[in-house]
Amino acid sequence: MVAELAVGKHIMAKTTAGKEYHGNIQAIDADHFTMLPDYTTAPVQVAYSDVLQLGPNMSKGTKILIIVRYGYRKIRVLLNREGWQVGKYLVERIYREEGLTLRQRRKRRRRVAEHRRERFHPTAPNQVWSMDFVADQLADGRGFRSLTVVDIYTRECLAIESEQKLKGSDVVLVLNRIKMQRGAPKMLYCDNGSEFSSQAMDLWAYQNGVRIAFSRPGKPTDNAFVESFNGTFRAECLDAHWFTTLTGTRQIVETWRREYNESRPYRALGERTPNEFAKGIAASRDSLGLQTAENSL
Repeated sequence: MVAELAVGKHIMAKTTAGKEYHGNIQAIDADHFTMLPDYTTAPVQVAYSDVLQLGPNMSKGTKILIIVRYGYRKIRVLLNREGWQVGKYLVERIYREEGLTLRQRRKRRRRVAEHRRERFHPTAPNQVWSMDFVADQLADGRGFRSLTVVDIYTRECLAIESEQKLKGSDVVLVLNRIKMQRGAPKMLYCDNGSEFSSQAMDLWAYQNGVRIAFSRPGKPTDNAFVESFNGTFRAECLDAHWFTTLTGTRQIVETWRREYNESRPYRALGERTPNEFAKGIAASRDSLGLQTAENSL
């Protein structure tokens, strides 16, 4: 039998110690899940090995299936990367039979709108970075914010900085840290928040020769790349974990960031990871530079 676990799902869990919990799942990890029992505010961690009964008519030894926010196309790519030569239609059929189909968003009605100005399209890494904030809270109710920085061309996540408060000076510190590793970009995409329009940010941009392109008020689509990334970050990281401390939050977020860059295939990059795509560009540049040097001799 298969017990489907998903964040937000209401379940009954009975452990080998004789305790029985009824509540909503808050987070799912590799060896345990965290649930918030009814009529209490204290979360409980339950190890899969301690589960005696999970839901009605499910005994010990029940196979637990963790629902991941991946469609059948991405699952097929991951299977192929692990050596399983399976076709798209086979994976789709099994995916539907197991009831894993993701909920589709309703299409919005198209409305007449004024076209925005054409934005600069990067043709190489490190030309345009995009920044934004994502808000969440810890288990005790304290809020925190995460600054996300993305390279638009390679889709690499360059940094995710999580703090309870982030000011313009903190944004500058993060940008300087990235600059030491890969240099400064030519342009920054961001909204009109006070952190991005501060004097500290304006001075940093002037000193490094960086142009800041602000989004139009009420138009998040002007910064669509980082908005899309933030949606993935929230669904696959923030909504999938129960954060108790800010230190633990930073560790979980950094682990997810590395996994996103190194292991998660991206359809727009030819089903390659952002790191693989960036390394491929660097290798082609090196070979082109070598050929140019040989021809000049």
